[in-house]
Amino acid sequence: MRRLARYTATALAFTLAVASGAALRADPFYWQDQLAEIRRHIQHIDTAELRRWVEGDEDFLLIDVRMPDEIAADGHIDAPQYVNIPRGWLEVRISEHALDGESTIVLHCGAALRSAYATDTLWRMGYVNVFNYRDGLNGWRDAGLPVVE
Repeated sequence: MRRLARYTATALAFTLAVASGAALRADPFYWQDQLAEIRRHIQHIDTAELRRWVEGDEDFLLIDVRMPDEIAADGHIDAPQYVNIPRGWLEVRISEHALDGESTIVLHCGAALRSAYATDTLWRMGYVNVFNYRDGLNGWRDAGLPVVE
């Protein structure tokens, strides 16, 4: 019933907008504003901090949200805490690795775009110790740190 009500409300809004002559168009740059807002409220770590965590044998998960073909092409951070969960599967597969909302999790991708969204997603799911690695694989590699090719 809710779905029908939502559909009806959407259809009514569309009809009124068209009837009033309002222009309906997608904003192709909306994602930039959304990403800026997400980056303001999530927690971040940089390369120096991630390196300390990896080398200090900290108890955390390092989740790479890139697709397997990207990892095959570009490699991944060499860390015992590493696991790959593609962004599209994060909500479904996170419980296989993080057993509770207190688990410490660092998410990364190549350039820290998808990982920011993924960090926000886990935060909204109730994970409280979740961090975005703001430098991404590119920053790790640029710092001369170990990458599995």
